This record gives sequence, structure tokens and C-alpha cells, in this order.
Amino acid sequence: MNLLIYLAVFVFLTSCSSTNDKLNIFVNLPKNMVKIENKHAIYLSPESFKIKKEIKSEDCESWQLNYNFQKLFINSYTKLINSMFDNVVFIDKELSNKEERNKKFASFINFKENIFFLDFETVRNTGKLRVTLTSNFIVEGNNKIVKNIIKSEQSWEKNVYFNCNVLKGASKISGIAFESLMNQAHEKIYSSVKNVVR
Repeated sequence: MNLLIYLAVFVFLTSCSSTNDKLNIFVNLPKNMVKIENKHAIYLSPESFKIKKEIKSEDCESWQLNYNFQKLFINSYTKLINSMFDNVVFIDKELSNKEERNKKFASFINFKENIFFLDFETVRNTGKLRVTLTSNFIVEGNNKIVKNIIKSEQSWEKNVYFNCNVLKGASKISGIAFESLMNQAHEKIYSSVKNVVR
């Protein structure tokens, strides 16, 4: 009997969870990945990842848009970086001393600001969802600095009276937006590192 009560409580708590596991977003990394040699430092602070949502309509079950996009953002970058570098060190603070930086690492990559913006509204009878991703990062080495800003945007529309499910739309366009951003990041990181280590 006690087991049934515990099971019922567990099911209730997991069904009231603050994140939505029904939203499946898969991010594919670039196919022709470039490998970068030597030792490099990465500063990927969770505080630099900002999630902004503007949900202006309750149509299309939009109340379910509570996925952990910050975790997806960080995991996507972590996988990309681990795949690109032979020897990478994730550090927990910015390196302030340039001499120390140059002695220990070929380059230092600092992800300054990363924004995930989700906007959902209903215009007439159409649910409109837009996802915008922006990353601002710098690459430093050999007394050189390369600044990068990359952006990816995707949108989705569906008539609110014809099986409109914003979770499906969010899953589809978020995956595409993240893949596009990772492709851009791959190119910019490679060209920037190449520039500073020359």
C-alpha cells in the first residue's frame, strides 16, 4: 500500500515538473569538423547565457514552453568545443594576466554573452513562433584579439484551429537555429584561433 502511495506522489511530482521533457531538440554538429592543436582555454560561464521569452498568447498550448534552453545552449557549445580541440581547458574565471595567458595557452576564448530569445503570438488565426540566438565571443592570443558576433533566427507558423502545437514548432525551429549557430561558431572559432596563433 505504501509503495502505491509513493508511486502516486512520484508520478504527480514529475508531471508537475518545471521543465518540459516532451520537447525534443536535437542539435547536429558540423559534419566536416576541423581539429585545432595545442592547448587552449575556454571561459563558458553559465551567467553569460541569457534566456528571454515573450509569450503573448495562450493558443497552441504555449504554456508548455518551459524547456531548459540554457542547458541546451551550454551543452551545444561544450560538445562543439570538445570536438574541435585536441587539448582544451574549461576555466571558471576570465584570465586577466596576458603574460600568464600566453605562457599556458595558445589562445583564450571568452563567451561574453549568449542570448536565446523566444517570441510567440497569435495574429488573426495564426500562431507565430520566432527563435533568435545570438553569441558574442572573443578569441585572444599573441597580443591579438578577434571579436565575433554570430546570429541565427528561425520562425514557425500554424493556424490555431488546425492541430496547432507550439511544442512541435519549437522543437523543429530550435534545432535548426542551434545547428546554424554551431556551424557559424565552428567557422568563426577556427578562423579566429588561426589568426591569433600565427
